[in-house]
Amino acid sequence: MEIKGRSLRTVLPERTDQRSVSVDLIDEARGQAAQNLDSYITATKVWFNTKLAPHSFAPRDMVLWRALNPGKLQNKWEGPLCQKVASAEPRVEAAHLR
Repeated sequence: MEIKGRSLRTVLPERTDQRSVSVDLIDEARGQAAQNLDSYITATKVWFNTKLAPHSFAPRDMVLWRALNPGKLQNKWEGPLCQKVASAEPRVEAAHLR
């Protein structure tokens, strides 16, 4: 069996079961779709991350955290919090201000 180009048209050998060929084609199409999705995700991440400015957090910096499961009319951010340890990203060591 040959797949021509990017379509699902095939050239079948003489003695093949039509159903097994179509199942194989579906599996190949799903595999190709998964590969396309993975390449799209990585390309999108690379494109998005080029626009981000690097930032590191120092102790006593004020940070906001995104709430885990905010309700419809709830706040989407928690904070302000105070960073306890210097790091490249906000960590669990942040404490609520009082």
